[in-house]
Amino acid sequence: VRLAHREVRAQQQGTLHMMASTLTAVYFDDEEAVVCNLGDSRTFLVREGVVQRLTRDHTVLAEMEAAGLDTKTPFALRHRNSLTGAVGMEDSVEPECGRVSVRAGDLLLLCSDGLYEPVPPELMTELLAQGGSAQEMAERLVTRAYDRGGTDNITGIVLRLLPQE
Repeated sequence: VRLAHREVRAQQQGTLHMMASTLTAVYFDDEEAVVCNLGDSRTFLVREGVVQRLTRDHTVLAEMEAAGLDTKTPFALRHRNSLTGAVGMEDSVEPECGRVSVRAGDLLLLCSDGLYEPVPPELMTELLAQGGSAQEMAERLVTRAYDRGGTDNITGIVLRLLPQE
């Protein structure tokens, strides 16, 4: 993450002077996954049909929610996607990372807000339960986000944990 941050910062010139990116990433270590994010891309764990969000957004809205402020105000609605952290955004970067135990049969969904905003967790569960390969599941989620009016960058990656041999 820090290397990506330095590279983005080095390219911030001319029309790209405000360039930045959100990020969510997973590193597997035996029966655990280290999940990191910066910005409003998210990682979800899907286990036995239950979707659990593993990351916290770095947005004005998330900061307001954490502080117990009213998130229905015009200010909150206008700034709901305003980032408070992203790769390339500040002089230095500190991604938020945590560990989660994983097991065979789990699915991890890494996605942008363009996917999770039009496709809420209940619909994610329904679409993932239709099965298929991880790629087919990801394509199904992305297609549904477009079908539901998504216009933002719609990115989704599904990782299926298989039994160790």
